[in-house]
Amino acid sequence: LALLIDAKSPFTRMHSQGVALICKWLGAAFGMKGMELELLEVAGYLHDLGKLAVPEGIIDKPGKLTPEEWSIMKSHVFFTYRALEQIPNFSPVHLWAAQHHERLNGKGYPAGLTEYELSLASRIVAVADVTTALLERRPYRKEMSPKKAVVVLEDMTKKGLDPQITRLVINNIDYAYHLIREAEGAREEEYAEVGLQAS
Repeated sequence: LALLIDAKSPFTRMHSQGVALICKWLGAAFGMKGMELELLEVAGYLHDLGKLAVPEGIIDKPGKLTPEEWSIMKSHVFFTYRALEQIPNFSPVHLWAAQHHERLNGKGYPAGLTEYELSLASRIVAVADVTTALLERRPYRKEMSPKKAVVVLEDMTKKGLDPQITRLVINNIDYAYHLIREAEGAREEEYAEVGLQAS
């Protein structure tokens, strides 16, 4: 499923793999283990499942989205939630995956949840999503340098990412960078196995 999600757009061909690896690392660092940690990794792989319902023209649009297009793009988290909640014995993965755009200050989406309503796992997926987006390669740009990524992460913390989690990433940014390169290598092999181009 994660391979299908990433193959939806050339802009995000490696994304889910990276988010899952960062989730697994951060979850373990914050004391998660066993099935809980495995489910967190799955949430990382499937957090963008709802993008399968978003038109490619919106996902791949090079310029700024219109308000209507942005509304459609934001709906991907709702579709992620609804798809994953249908799977028996899969709770709370649907929440962790669908809340990756929520922020502690209540200014995220879709529900505008606050720090009192967001679990550790949901916060981790949010940080993993941003970290991966910064450090991964895209067709239109190289990966961001670790030094520059730190600056952006510090700014994003002021805008509602969990400060303890982002601080761990910032203090270990070279390791996070390594994990993303590892994720890209693994995804390239997977694309090769099914006969798809990795970029």
